[in-house]
Amino acid sequence: MREAGRQIGWAAMMMEYAINYTGHTPPEMTLSNFNEVLFELIPRKVSTEPETAEEIVTELRAFWSFLSRQYGLDNAPKILATLDDRAVDRLEAELADPANFGMAKSFFMTGKNAGFDMTTPEGLAAFQDVYNASL
Repeated sequence: MREAGRQIGWAAMMMEYAINYTGHTPPEMTLSNFNEVLFELIPRKVSTEPETAEEIVTELRAFWSFLSRQYGLDNAPKILATLDDRAVDRLEAELADPANFGMAKSFFMTGKNAGFDMTTPEGLAAFQDVYNASL
């Protein structure tokens, strides 16, 4: 997924959500904190297709491997052990479930599924006009 011509950093996003929503930095994160970010916050807040689950898990696996190798974080092996194919499957299911969408993500994904280009101001405005007319 690209945003403004650059690759989105899933590890950076994970850290931002961990700090802002759970109050934990990577060295402080428990497996429960990490799972909250990966399986609850990201599916609720990030407008991305379910197919990006593998990309997200792969990047987070690389990030936690780096933290384990470079900084010897005590929590890294436990988190790494969960970043497998089951994590990809679970994240994909969570990203696909509209019940997990927050208000903004719900609006964005509805427009995208209706065929609007929600990555441009024109596409957003066009969908907003259609949506408002349907109310």
